[in-house]
Amino acid sequence: PGRVPVLEWIVSRPEAEARRLLAQVADWERAHAAQARAATGADALLRNLRRCGHELGILTRNRRDLALLTLASCGLGAHFDPAEVLGREEAEPKPSPAGVRALLDRWQAHPEQAVMVGDYLHDMAAGRAAGVATVLVAANRPVGWPVDLLVAGLDELALRLRPAREQT
Repeated sequence: PGRVPVLEWIVSRPEAEARRLLAQVADWERAHAAQARAATGADALLRNLRRCGHELGILTRNRRDLALLTLASCGLGAHFDPAEVLGREEAEPKPSPAGVRALLDRWQAHPEQAVMVGDYLHDMAAGRAAGVATVLVAANRPVGWPVDLLVAGLDELALRLRPAREQT
């Protein structure tokens, strides 16, 4: 109802109803995971980040097993250590910063060494609350969203991440 996110609304329901609704959400997630395709430029971007020695993690409001299925469907699973894919059962769902902080702890990294890349307000809010830079992948920047960088797609992000000497 209103602007209450679906997961938060579901957990506010009586226990039996919440279990039933979460099962329905998981069924929906599973169906979509099996049909998922990688965004243009995702494989090249992830390959280059790994080559440069960067840690990569995923923080999703979906279930972890279904996030792993999505990665497999997209052909991107090899870029991620499954232990660094956190779903709603491994960390409090975004916009909570708990998952971002858990990944930083795992990597023994400081917030200023990390970037949260996402396509929705919850991603930006979680990143900002954890003290990391935020990159929104979208056509435009919605008013009031805590965004440090806006890119139209992952190809653009890859270009912006290349060192200046490579861009000439």
